[in-house]
Amino acid sequence: MTDLPFTTIETVDAVFLYIFGISGLLLLGITATMVVFVIRYHHRRHPQPQPSPSSKLWLELVWTLIPTLIVLSMFWYSWEGYLKLSDVPPDALKVQAEGRKWSWSFNYENGRSSDRLYVPVGRAVRVEITSKDVLHSLYIPAFRVKKDAVPGITTYVWFRAPEAGSFDLFCAEYCGVSHSSMITTVEVLPQEQFDAWLKQGKKAAPVEGPALLTRHGCSGCHSVDG
Repeated sequence: MTDLPFTTIETVDAVFLYIFGISGLLLLGITATMVVFVIRYHHRRHPQPQPSPSSKLWLELVWTLIPTLIVLSMFWYSWEGYLKLSDVPPDALKVQAEGRKWSWSFNYENGRSSDRLYVPVGRAVRVEITSKDVLHSLYIPAFRVKKDAVPGITTYVWFRAPEAGSFDLFCAEYCGVSHSSMITTVEVLPQEQFDAWLKQGKKAAPVEGPALLTRHGCSGCHSVDG
């Protein structure tokens, strides 16, 4: 959807490509210089001492100032992106996310809860993150967002999904033996479908047994198929 406003994807990708591009050019330049020096100044036997070249102030200034400017440009570009990622749109949908060994719980303002994160397409979503037990980290690669879940502290990320679909959500902080099983999905729905899902509220809650299974993360160690 090209008519959508800013999303987190463009900012993170732009910073990555900028730093990666500069790093690639530097790698090529350094590698080429090394090859030239190895070939030109290689002596197989009985090397003769060579006089040390005299220093040149302008050259020393150049190789000091240019790397400094490059690093500062990386910082500025990254800082601009960080500010955008920290500025949550005022109309963002708020969702409470709680990590526990070894599952996620997502709670909405009307009381609806789910082990998957349901969001509407094209709307900003603010996810407020905490943990019930140990350190976790909410990571959604498709939307370039990652934030630690810390017991007793609420952190947040926001994103805007540009298209409908199902996207992976991982825990990116080692949290115990079933860390690799702490996986769920972000379900991005058209606004009408999301509204219908959200209006179901607590009426759509599962029966007590499965609800407790989800709430306490039992599926991290146990199966329900015997």
